[in-house]
Amino acid sequence: MPERPVRPSRPIRPLRNAVARDPDAEVRPTGPTAVVKPVIPTDVASWVPRGLRRAITQQVRDPDTVDDVQRAINAGGELLDAGEGADAVALFAWAKTQASRIPDIREGLGVAHYQAGDFREALNELRTYRRMAASHDQDHLIADCLRGMGRGVDEVADTVEVLLAADGVPPDRQVEGLLVWAGALRDAGDVAGARSVLRRADDDLLGRADEEARARFDYLAGDLAAEAGDVESARASFTRVARVPGDPLEAAQRLDTLPPA
Repeated sequence: MPERPVRPSRPIRPLRNAVARDPDAEVRPTGPTAVVKPVIPTDVASWVPRGLRRAITQQVRDPDTVDDVQRAINAGGELLDAGEGADAVALFAWAKTQASRIPDIREGLGVAHYQAGDFREALNELRTYRRMAASHDQDHLIADCLRGMGRGVDEVADTVEVLLAADGVPPDRQVEGLLVWAGALRDAGDVAGARSVLRRADDDLLGRADEEARARFDYLAGDLAAEAGDVESARASFTRVARVPGDPLEAAQRLDTLPPA
């Protein structure tokens, strides 16, 4: 699995460079549908951490299939790192048919569905991962799935509140959770409420988050401030984002759209 969290931008990505499917592969049923074994890249390493391999071998007896599951996990993880979750779905879905009780696989499948814009399937898998792993480190994506499905702001807020209170959740994912909550309020037309949510991120939390999360936070803060007519705050937020090397969020352009001081 990738070390970096997948950001909740909710893009629906076109299926490109899709994982090829082997027409002669065995079809195994999983629920009401069947999952075709994908062609797993042979140049991907089959090594996984010892604990994960032990968990796989407890469910998969055939050594060759164990290696295939491990390669599928690694290949899928590389696709997730590249933001190609739509292409990773087939790999993780097949791995799930072989070893369904492994949290890493359910997490990978959930993130893959999320990147592909399939929020319902992503929600199911990420909730399963949360239960199996007893971890809240993907709750920011769970919250964004709820938002993407049009669920109520209260349900999104409750999920983020749990995320903020949980132990061991990386600070950048807590910041992402606040962004999702604020975005849900903005979707509902409550700009003032969205700005209030962002104020919950104190200097300590933002200081511990990574640069990308801070930039995304400042960009949304600036966007909301501009929408509320608070030009001074918007300018300060966009200026901080524009200082990020390369200005990947193109904040300088937003500064140019603001009225003069």
